[in-house]
Amino acid sequence: YDIGLNSIKALMYEWDGRRPPTMMSKMILEKFEVESPWEIVFKMNRNPNARQEIASVTRITSKAANMGDKVALDIYRHAAHELSLQVIAAIHRSKEDIDGPIVAMGGAWKGCTYMFEAFSHEVHGVFPDFEIIRPKHDPVVGCVVIRARRDGLEMEEIKRKIGRQDNYGSKNKQRNKRFYRKHIFCNILPNF
Repeated sequence: YDIGLNSIKALMYEWDGRRPPTMMSKMILEKFEVESPWEIVFKMNRNPNARQEIASVTRITSKAANMGDKVALDIYRHAAHELSLQVIAAIHRSKEDIDGPIVAMGGAWKGCTYMFEAFSHEVHGVFPDFEIIRPKHDPVVGCVVIRARRDGLEMEEIKRKIGRQDNYGSKNKQRNKRFYRKHIFCNILPNF
């Protein structure tokens, strides 16, 4: 949500002359089918799904960042900084030794590799020995594994059936994501 909100703010700042132009501007205006950023505010104030609509702007931010847009990259840098502060604070507050890697999970991490790199750099600045990884599978796979274990499947069989999400290609990500989830549920939990 925060990335999408900051992207809309960047559009408003550009409109006011407070920030340099960004390639996100035209894409955001088109997404909301408006001519000025202030119309977005009006639309969102009347929209019960405003938070989801604003969060969906992150796809535009991702596209612009991956095309090298400085404003979009700054938004991802800021998001990485905020998340790294949260993780560092949580580690400092922890009364126990933390065992295992830090897993960067969620949709925002998929949008721009720069965010992952900036986050890792900041966390490693304080905790250089921590491993920071991306998950191998969507979180839904964890639910499937737990259910499959309850149904008596052995871990090796589950791993074999799951395979890797990457095997389904990336030409049409949305279709492949649905196919992957369908594959997970039908092949591992046929009675689900």
